[in-house]
Amino acid sequence: EAPVVSLTAAPLADRLLRLSLDKCTLTPRAVAALAAGFAGGVLGELSLGYNPGITAAGVEPLLRADALPGLRVLNVAGCSLPASTVTALLRSPLGRRLARLQLWGNEY
Repeated sequence: EAPVVSLTAAPLADRLLRLSLDKCTLTPRAVAALAAGFAGGVLGELSLGYNPGITAAGVEPLLRADALPGLRVLNVAGCSLPASTVTALLRSPLGRRLARLQLWGNEY
């Protein structure tokens, strides 16, 4: 997760509107670092597709009320998410404010 932490600490990170990290072998810890690093930013679109290592544990940091307050588009397609995690995501504060959520290729 060190590259993700470096990314969130970059000078322009607080103005980043879109971020695509598809197929980057992300882990749950990397997603937690993203959620923490962009907590006060304006990130509106995050694509984490086809990172099967994320799993349910990686989505948990996104379920908090303060996680990524500007996010309106999330792609977690192909991230090995079970139905219970998809349901929790949809019911979370983040899920309620998303305009688009991409989920295909998961285990539900």
